[in-house]
Amino acid sequence: MGAEEGAGGLSFFDGCLWGVLAVGPDGSILRANPAARGLLGYSGEELEERSWAGLLDEEGRTLRSLEDGFEGEIELSGKDEVSFRAEVSVFEAADGGGFGVLFREAAGEDAEKEGLLESLRALMGLHEAGRVLGSTLDDAEIGQRLLEILERTSSLTAGEISLYDESGRLYTLSAAGKDGTQSPASGPEVESLREAALESGERQALCLDGHAVLFVPLLARGRTTGVLEARGPRSLLEERSVDLLSSLGGQAATALENARLYGTLARHEQRLQELVERLVGVQEEERRRVAREVHDGLTQVMVAVHQHLQAFSRDCPPESVEGRERLGRIAELVQKTTEDSRRITAGMRPTVLEDFGLAAAVRLEIETLREEGWRVAYTEDLGEERLPETVEITLYRVAQEALTNVRKHALADSVTVLLGRSEQGLRLEVRDRGRGFEPGAAPEGGSMGLPGMQDRVELLGGEFLVESRRGSGTRVSAEVSLPAPETGGGRG
Repeated sequence: MGAEEGAGGLSFFDGCLWGVLAVGPDGSILRANPAARGLLGYSGEELEERSWAGLLDEEGRTLRSLEDGFEGEIELSGKDEVSFRAEVSVFEAADGGGFGVLFREAAGEDAEKEGLLESLRALMGLHEAGRVLGSTLDDAEIGQRLLEILERTSSLTAGEISLYDESGRLYTLSAAGKDGTQSPASGPEVESLREAALESGERQALCLDGHAVLFVPLLARGRTTGVLEARGPRSLLEERSVDLLSSLGGQAATALENARLYGTLARHEQRLQELVERLVGVQEEERRRVAREVHDGLTQVMVAVHQHLQAFSRDCPPESVEGRERLGRIAELVQKTTEDSRRITAGMRPTVLEDFGLAAAVRLEIETLREEGWRVAYTEDLGEERLPETVEITLYRVAQEALTNVRKHALADSVTVLLGRSEQGLRLEVRDRGRGFEPGAAPEGGSMGLPGMQDRVELLGGEFLVESRRGSGTRVSAEVSLPAPETGGGRG
């Protein structure tokens, strides 16, 4: 934004004989009005590349008061080292975020100087408001900060910010008063004025018993979201004060709308998290139901068949060698089917995960692989604390599916598994040096459950990555964040 543009610029001082500088905490020149540029001989861009100390002579640079309050004459150095004696007033911004400088070559009227000082304080108040109102998303804090700034930079003696709630009712967000009163002005005229400001979206003002009342509607995204009420002496209705209140009201309206949108987003994210947890819970409950049916149905039937086959083989052994061999093969198939059904049941309903947590459940999967002859390197550093249930289930299912893929598709004899903490939360990695596949091409034997793993991780807002190259193995990684303690997500 240029020096003459908008409420945040130096439009209060355009056309006057006083030079005005807004200086940052580090001494850099933030803005300058046309008179300052004319007196110093620099363009706006040139001044913004210089510092306040660079405009002072040697004597001036030794005066610390030039950065924390000063009124008097000093020597200023302009472009091409042209120096001149100037009347200078320096004051620190209310929030300690820099200071303002008012200067001119010749003395002027005290009234003009005081007016310009008030305008410069207003400018620094706008600068402060833009900084503090953009630093929080708490609507109550926004309202309180705005009223505090108004008390310091205007003749306001009492003020109130009112907003519409979701049902369209007006409520008081913040109130403050220098005179010890915080209640809004009352009476038919005042109420009518407040309604007019809310309905028209235009500021309204009147004087009552020598005191001024001003209503500034708060406008955001083309609609009126509330109103700022300001009370004070008649000077509150001067153009400069009205412009300041309107500018601060506009900044507050935007900040309050951002706070509202942020609150809505936070509620939606919380709702989404709850839905994800319910979805994961429903999926796991369905797995448990199927596991129970397989265990109580198919597995028990196969156990009974195997027992009957053994009894038949013992009581009625086939006479021929070929018959005995065929009966033996049938018994072996039944035994293998029984073992497979038990393994599937255990995989669908991992009681070790429920009882002992993610690290123990993954370790059990790895021990099973080792019993099958695989070489597995396993590194884990989760600690003793139990993790949120949805996180444990998700990472366990990813590890389970990835290890199943290694067993079925990798054509390797070793695998590395890493499970631990990361900057984002938790990280799981499974990699092998098997046959791999080309990125973008469907792996041999189908997708190997990759879309399902990715969906699970992304439901928790995590990142899922598969890296592979034919002949160079595959790396599957999943990273999820842990919910903050106050947002829930822990184990029930």
